[in-house]
Amino acid sequence: MRPAPKFARPWINVFNPQDAKAPWWTPPYRELSQRVFRKPVSAHPVIVYDTLHRLPDMGLPQICMVGHSNVGKSSLINALVFGKEIARPSKEPGRTRHLFVFDLGDEMSLVDLPGYGFAKVAPSLRDQWIKLTQGYLDVSTSLKRVVCVIDSKGGISKEDLALWDRVQGAGRELMVVMTKVDLCHAVDLHENVTELIAALQPLDKDLVWPWVHAVSAEHDLGMRELRASLAVESIGGRMLARAMARREAEAIRAGEAGARALASSPRASTENQAYRGGGRRSVRKFASAASSPFMFNIFAPDLNFHAHSDLQRQMSESRSLAPNQE
Repeated sequence: MRPAPKFARPWINVFNPQDAKAPWWTPPYRELSQRVFRKPVSAHPVIVYDTLHRLPDMGLPQICMVGHSNVGKSSLINALVFGKEIARPSKEPGRTRHLFVFDLGDEMSLVDLPGYGFAKVAPSLRDQWIKLTQGYLDVSTSLKRVVCVIDSKGGISKEDLALWDRVQGAGRELMVVMTKVDLCHAVDLHENVTELIAALQPLDKDLVWPWVHAVSAEHDLGMRELRASLAVESIGGRMLARAMARREAEAIRAGEAGARALASSPRASTENQAYRGGGRRSVRKFASAASSPFMFNIFAPDLNFHAHSDLQRQMSESRSLAPNQE
């Protein structure tokens, strides 16, 4: 009997699959992601290995997208920016020598690295892909995350594993996104995600974005969650993180001040001494939680794979397990 597809979800924490929380799945980050990915797009001149020294350095955080040829990377990039056709798919291996940079206003840059894994390609082209990819990983001063795009139907390939080694060896953060979930049965998606979770365990966890996403660019499934996850690296995302940290610190200080005032109050009765004895811890815990992004109802990823009723049922069950935070 095949297992229930409990991992057929729009996102999952690969190091704690039962965790239904993510700090980026909150109303502030969702609103921010809408603004970031609707920004005007500016394209830079094409980069090849010999012109890597001309790589744009505008001070914008860079997210690079890379994956096996014909995995749907170009469609994913276009879907991220709400259908603007900025990335062009190619069925020819010639573009394996080209790198494209797209600025999203003054927020961040998307870098389209060439695809790999063409079956019929000269060894010289493979070498050029390796040189370009490795060169970019080594020289970029603004690269924040490397997104490895994987076909949800086929699962991990040996080329994907080789890429992971290069990314980790360069000290860069790896993120994995599975595409074309609309073409993948829920049980098959569950099995491929399970395999992916196992493959990521030996990697340096400090260099792995812990959330794996499952999306369909064609049907806009899981794209809201992916945009929110990527927006964390934007200029606005970093400002939002700092503002939330300040509010949390202020709430903690206010809670501690209130606890001290309560403890020193001459009107406090003896019968409340036991309660006040734990007051500082209680107030601190509440103040921290009140300003935490986890106070929002962040589960309910709003992903509905219309093609598969069993996955719809699984999503409903997942939502019903989420804690009521109202």
